[in-house]
Order: sequence, then structure tokens, then C-alpha cells
Amino acid sequence: TRREPVSPEEWVLFFDEEGKLCVSVDHIRQLVFRGGLHADIRIEAWKFLLGIYPWDSTFNEREAMRRSRAEAYYNIKANWFDHPEIRNTKDFEDEKHRIDKDVHRTDRSQEAFVGEDLPNPDPLMAVGTNANLEIMKDILVTYNFHNTELGYVQGMSDLLAPLFVAMGDEAMAFWAFTAFMDRVQSNFFMDQSGMHGQLKTLDSLIHFMDPELYKRLEDTETSNLFFCFRWLLVWFKREFEWEDVIRLWEVLWTDHLSDKMILFIALAVIDAHRKTILEELNQFDEILKYINDLTGNIPLEPTLERAEVLFYQFERKVRAMQHKKAMLQEQLEI
Repeated sequence: TRREPVSPEEWVLFFDEEGKLCVSVDHIRQLVFRGGLHADIRIEAWKFLLGIYPWDSTFNEREAMRRSRAEAYYNIKANWFDHPEIRNTKDFEDEKHRIDKDVHRTDRSQEAFVGEDLPNPDPLMAVGTNANLEIMKDILVTYNFHNTELGYVQGMSDLLAPLFVAMGDEAMAFWAFTAFMDRVQSNFFMDQSGMHGQLKTLDSLIHFMDPELYKRLEDTETSNLFFCFRWLLVWFKREFEWEDVIRLWEVLWTDHLSDKMILFIALAVIDAHRKTILEELNQFDEILKYINDLTGNIPLEPTLERAEVLFYQFERKVRAMQHKKAMLQEQLEI
């Protein structure tokens, strides 16, 4: 069952006078999974959920960590920010321009990103900018230097924006983003192996849970699930409303039932439209258009409830299969 978000009053009671946790981590994860977090505690709670702060730390230890993380961030940033000879190379300028373009397309209806009261430092950009957009760019360029193997890939600005707004601080937004990227970086591999792996797992999940629906997807040549690509790539960032995206992410970060819960969210969205897909949509184009038109019209709470039910159904089916297999082995050994 779903519940109200964890309130500031509840959150305070989770810690003793030294700031040490006095309830179990599992208890907190379960509460967040069931209802998410009140907006006022996200700035603190997300640091625990994302692993920036250890759950067993004290107030003083966390303050020391915050300072050292801030110092570490600005040291990484200095690798490019303090070196004009790097900033003036063609490679850097090309990468920076890609980041600039993406940031200027990201969540511009959100209050933090609306205005353009500053001239754009990128001579190739014909639009103005604002302080928050410039900080977003700096964070992504710094990440490019921090994770040189992966670098910057389109879609990362989508993941950073809510973290930056929640943290309200450049250094902490960077570390929150880095922690989130540690979870999802395979989504951004150049060979797309991470995304193909997830889509293949989702394909197997649908096949296992709903053979009839799977056959319809096969018959309409949509079983490659390409329409789910963006869902998984940026964690439904463009499918749900802003506030719902934030709630969805913090629920998924708990890993309460599974660290693959996002696949059950995808399954829940498809399952909610099962009847229409089976009875009304007969062509590849029809299914693609229908699914794409769901953007901005997916209700979060019913989706979370459905995903949880589907997860428990999955567990029961797996247990039943294992039981049958064990019985068969026993019979064969007689």
C-alpha cells in the first residue's frame, strides 16, 4: 500500500542527538519506497539514498564529508576551468558546445532554468543564458573530466537537472549526479550494450509474465521494445510530470524490492494498456504512436502500485517454477 511522503517531522526522529541513525536502513528504504519524501528533506535524504553519506555517519562526520566533497569537486573542475590552454582546444570547444546545446534544451519550463538574463559565453550560441544553466554546463564539463572513459553523452543533462534543483549547490549536485551515473552509466555506453541488455531483460520479462501480450508485440514487430528505449535511458524523465519524476526516482533509489524495479515500472505502463494493445492496435505504427502519446499522461501512483503487484506476481511464478523443477528432479531420482 502507498502512503504519504516521509515528513520532516518523521525524518528528524530517525536520528539521535549525534545524528546517528536509530532505526534500520531497511525501515527508511521501505517508507520512502511506499511514499517518497517531502520536498524539504530531499536535499538531505537523497545524499543517503545515493550513497554520498554513509547511513551510519554522525552530523559532524557528514559536515566534514560535505566540505571534503566540495573541495574535491572544485579540484576536478580546476583541471579545465583554470587552464585556458585546455579550454581553447578544438576538442574541448566541440564537447562544450554539445553540452551547451543540450542544457539549453533541458527543462526550460522549470523556474530555475527559465530566464536568459546573461549573455551566452559560447559564441556559437545565439541565445542568452542564466546562472543556473551555466552551473549545469560546468557540472557536466567537470563530469566529462572526472569520468574520461565515458565522457558526456546526450541525455545526461536530463538526469542532472532534478538533482541540481534539489541540491541547490554546484558541488553536491555534481556528486549526486556522479552517484546516479554510477548506477546507470551502462545506459550511455557508445555501443549501446547496456541499453540492449535492459531491453532484452524486459523482453524476457514480458514473455514470462504475459505470453499473450508478448505474441501481439511479436506479431506487430514491436517486440524489440524500441518504444521503451527512452523510458529506460533517462528513467522516464520525459514521460512523467516533473514532480512525479522526482518521486519515481527516489522510490527507485531505495532498491527496496529490487534494484531492477525500473523494468517493472516499464512493465506496469505496458500492462495498464494491455487491453487496448490486444484489442485495438494491429500495426507497428499504431502501437508506436499509442505508446509515444502516453508521454505526460502516465499517472504515477497507480503505476507504482501496479509495478509492485507485478513484482510479487513475478516472484510467485518463479517460486512455482522452482517448486515444479524440484519435484521433477525428485521423481527422476526415485
